[in-house]
Amino acid sequence: MRKIISLFVLFLVVLSSCDPRIEMDMTQWGDHAIITNVQVFKYEVDDDPNIYEKYKELDAFGFRRIIISEPAVVDAENYTVTVRLKGNETMTEAGIIFFHESVKVEPLGDAPRGGIVADLTAGYFQYSLTSADGTVRDWTIIVLKPIVIVDLDRSSWTLHSFKTETVNATRAWGAANVIDADVTTMWRSAWPTLPDSEFPQWIIIDMQEDRTLDVIKITGPADGKGHSKHTWEISSDGTNFTPIGTFDMANISDYQKNTLAAPATGRYLRYTATEPGTVKSAQVDPFYCDYVFDIQPA
Repeated sequence: MRKIISLFVLFLVVLSSCDPRIEMDMTQWGDHAIITNVQVFKYEVDDDPNIYEKYKELDAFGFRRIIISEPAVVDAENYTVTVRLKGNETMTEAGIIFFHESVKVEPLGDAPRGGIVADLTAGYFQYSLTSADGTVRDWTIIVLKPIVIVDLDRSSWTLHSFKTETVNATRAWGAANVIDADVTTMWRSAWPTLPDSEFPQWIIIDMQEDRTLDVIKITGPADGKGHSKHTWEISSDGTNFTPIGTFDMANISDYQKNTLAAPATGRYLRYTATEPGTVKSAQVDPFYCDYVFDIQPA
């Protein structure tokens, strides 16, 4: 009995010696009702035979989460995130993953909860984020369908102008070859001993009418010759051009897909090779020169 009383007294002493609890001032952290990224996912059955053998007695199935969206575009000023699905992915059985700095994310209206598979066909959802300091802010998530790439008909297109080309008695490497729908023909810029042979090199294509482009496919040599970086610009009058993308050129023998950040509309398309390739042409005096086999907007 004395031991119990002693322990009780000791407990009271320890309890009385504790400092009173101090609530943390959450406002010191500032406004963090912020979304930094959004991804769209789907679940896929994992039919790995090793998993099946291990769990078959439990009648269990394996699932894995697959990201099916392109990199999101976060507009922090307007509190909007736009994310587009990849390839042939559908919106009917997909979920949203949030990367955020808030303490709470709540769906508004019919918006699905984060991490839960739902039908995203509506494409427009709103969420309320609460920061640790008490700030509450509404964010809009826009989910876009995949871009369906359809090659545009180039049969009526013409070459508007170009900086240089290689056309002589033994070489037919003219600039018009980039729109002849034949990847075995090519354009090559001028030999280094000729005027204007230095980079940048450019070509302007006349599409005959305003076209809206989502993707531009380009084919070049796979051996590092040609160019390493290029830009695309578009114009309605052939004089005033608007930049629509800058891309690195991969050393591959197939089409390289340049996906534009946003659809671009115009009649004239200008390609400019801004930097030479990593490998020089193997003539007597090795030199840098640009090569392009085909350009296919879509």
